[in-house]
Amino acid sequence: MSTRAFFYLLFALILPGRIHSFSLTDSLPDTKKLSTIAVPISISYNDIQQMLNTTVTGLIYQDDSYTDNDNDEFKIKVWKKDNITIRPNTSNQLKIAVPLKVWAEKGIGALGYVTYQSTEFELVLNFKTTFALRPDWTIRTVTTPDGYTWITKPVLKYKYVDVPITPIVANILDKQHASFAKEIDTQISTALNLKPYALQVWNMLITPIQLSEEYESWLKITPKGIQATPLIANKSTISNTIGLNVISETLIGEKPDSVLIATDVPNLTLVRQIPNDFNVITVANVSYDYATHLANKQFQNYKMEFLNGKKSVTIEEITVGKDADKLILTTKLSGSVKGKVLIEGIPYYDSLTQRLALRNVNFQLKSKNLFQKSAAWLFNGKIEKMIENEYGIPMKEMIEAANNSLLSTINSSPHAGVTLKGVVTSLRPTDVFLNENDIAIFILSKGKVSVTLGIF
Repeated sequence: MSTRAFFYLLFALILPGRIHSFSLTDSLPDTKKLSTIAVPISISYNDIQQMLNTTVTGLIYQDDSYTDNDNDEFKIKVWKKDNITIRPNTSNQLKIAVPLKVWAEKGIGALGYVTYQSTEFELVLNFKTTFALRPDWTIRTVTTPDGYTWITKPVLKYKYVDVPITPIVANILDKQHASFAKEIDTQISTALNLKPYALQVWNMLITPIQLSEEYESWLKITPKGIQATPLIANKSTISNTIGLNVISETLIGEKPDSVLIATDVPNLTLVRQIPNDFNVITVANVSYDYATHLANKQFQNYKMEFLNGKKSVTIEEITVGKDADKLILTTKLSGSVKGKVLIEGIPYYDSLTQRLALRNVNFQLKSKNLFQKSAAWLFNGKIEKMIENEYGIPMKEMIEAANNSLLSTINSSPHAGVTLKGVVTSLRPTDVFLNENDIAIFILSKGKVSVTLGIF
C-alpha cells in the first residue's frame, strides 16, 4: 500500500463534484479563489509494526569469537523471536518491544582447563520512541533504550552447579541496545518520508484537467502551500491533519499552459490546528430547452384578466433564452392582445422555495401589431409580479443529486490502502451564470471528511 494514495485523495477532493459542465462563452464568473483542503489522516501502528517486522528478521547479532573482548571466552547469537509490537506511551511517544531469542556459549574452568557450555534463553528489548513531523516532510524519530524484560534468564550448567551469566549478557545487551535503537530510527524515517509522493502529486495538480470536451472547459489548479498539524499518538494510530492551499480556476477554450514541472515542493508550514471542514464547488447546468419545457408546463394556457375582466390574455407558449446577464422569456399571447411579449429578469436562487427565480422583472412588447398606448393596461405590474412570485426552476432535485455525487466521492476507497469517510453538512447555491446554451448554478458544498491511510 502506498503513501501516494493519500495525496491522490487530496487531489480528488479539490476537484468540483460530478455535476459540472460549462458552455463555451466569452467569460465565466470569478472562480479563482484560495482555499484549503483539510484532510485528517491516520497511520496505523499495525502498518509500522509490519514494516519493522518485514525489515528486522532472523539473526540480528552475532559474536563468534572466544578471544575478543579481552579473551572473554564467550560467544553469542541473537535472533528476533516474535513480532515487534508498538503501543502509545504519551501524545508524541511510542513504546516498542522487540522479543529476542539468544544462544550463548561460555568457557568455564580454571588452571588452564576450560570447558564450554551453551544455553538458550529469551528476553524482550524495550525502547521509547519520540516522533515529530518536520518541515521537510520527514518524520523524525528518536529511539532510546528502555531496559529489557527477561522471559527466561541465562544460566549455564557446569557439573552440578548452575552458573548465572546474566551480568555478561546484560553487558553485551547494553552495548548493542543503542545500535538497535538507531536501526529502528533509520527504518522508520526511511519509510515515512512523504516528500517524494508530495512532489509527484504537486506536479499532477499543476497539469490542467479537462472538465468537458464538448464545452472545452478546463480546471487549472495552482498549489500555493501546505500546512500540517503535529503528529499525535492515539490508541491505535498516529494522526494529524494535512492542509493543501490551492487556487483553482475554471477556464474555457484551448488547454491552458502548464506550469513548469517542479523539482521540489515547498516545506510544510507547521500549525497547531487546521479545521477539518472542506469546501467544494459543484456546478449544476440547466439547458434553455429544459427551462423552456418547465416554463410551458407551468404557464401554458395560463389566463390573466385585466380591468375587472374586460381584458384578458392567455399564454400560448414560452421560450427561455438569455440576453447578457438577463434571462428572457419570449411569451406568445392570445386574447385581447395577440403577439409576443419579452419578459426579462435577473436569475437568482431563492433559498426559501429552493428554486431558480427571477427578480427585477419587466417586459416589453415585441410584435409590430402591438402599440404600447393601446395596450397600456398590460403595464400595470401584474405580469411582472406573477412571474416574480410564480416562475421558477426547481433546484431541490439538482441539489440532492449534487449531494449524492459528493457523498459517493467522500465515502469511497479511491486507491488501495485508503478509506475515505465523510458527511456533507450543507449545500448552498451561490451564483447563477448564463452561458450560451444553458444556465450554470454554482453550489457551495461544505462537510467533513476523514481518511484512514495505509502507507506500507
